[in-house]
Amino acid sequence: MVYIGEIAAVLTAFCWSINSILFANAGRKIGSRSVNHIRLWFALILLAAAQLLIIREPLPGLLSPACIFLALSGIIGFFIGDSFLFESFVLIGPRMGMLMMTAVPIFSVFLGWVFLNEKLTPWQLTAIGVTVVSIAFVTKDKKDNSSFHHRHLLKGILFGIGGALGQAIGLMLSKRGMQEGINPVSANLIRVMAATAAISIFLIVYKKFFADFGKLKQKGITLRIFGGALIGPVIGVVLSLVAILYTELGIASTLMATAPVVMIPLSRIFYREHITAKTLFWTCVAFAGTSWLFFL
Repeated sequence: MVYIGEIAAVLTAFCWSINSILFANAGRKIGSRSVNHIRLWFALILLAAAQLLIIREPLPGLLSPACIFLALSGIIGFFIGDSFLFESFVLIGPRMGMLMMTAVPIFSVFLGWVFLNEKLTPWQLTAIGVTVVSIAFVTKDKKDNSSFHHRHLLKGILFGIGGALGQAIGLMLSKRGMQEGINPVSANLIRVMAATAAISIFLIVYKKFFADFGKLKQKGITLRIFGGALIGPVIGVVLSLVAILYTELGIASTLMATAPVVMIPLSRIFYREHITAKTLFWTCVAFAGTSWLFFL
């Protein structure tokens, strides 16, 4: 049996781990809102090119159910949810921010059950619980290299939880939209178009639209945001949509939430960071939980 959804979800976790580092670094230099705004324009250009050159299919009508669900998904997921998440990265660091994202599978299981009629077995719920707890311990044990003020902790946690809820709702609406027969690349393009329009209107009203692009003059910012846009909103999100299309929302979001675990070997390889015995133990438990989800 080919586990397309599960494999796509694990690959998404790799994208999230790299994406969080790039965007957190850029966010500290020019602000999380500016990063969110600019990366959506980069993603829009890349996805439009993919739609025209590779997919070559017309998008659904503006008032079709698929377009409405996907547009709402983009506004809630990309604009609102990711704005909260990026601000959390800036306030408390990418690893602590990703700790808050361990709530995404919990929210997703509930939303999938209520709105998509997805029912998980007790064993699947147990595997999700084991994985989520393990991810939380891995993330909590491993400290950020960056420093943050403890007075920002509560605010950062609240922003992180808001980001988790936004991502879960965005995934649920995306799956509902794709049930109308639209492919993941086209679905992501609609999501990004809606989110870009929403954040652009917001910034035009507050007269900050053009100021964001002026920040690209800073050294290295354009490359970081473009790389993050390619890996995150383009490749990562398309993979996440493939994941939720081929497996249950709760299972897909649990596997995608393993990004902090994925960051452990990456940190060891590229930054020579020390891995504690506790981190190694919970990493093994997390991998056991995710493996369990593959075979249930």
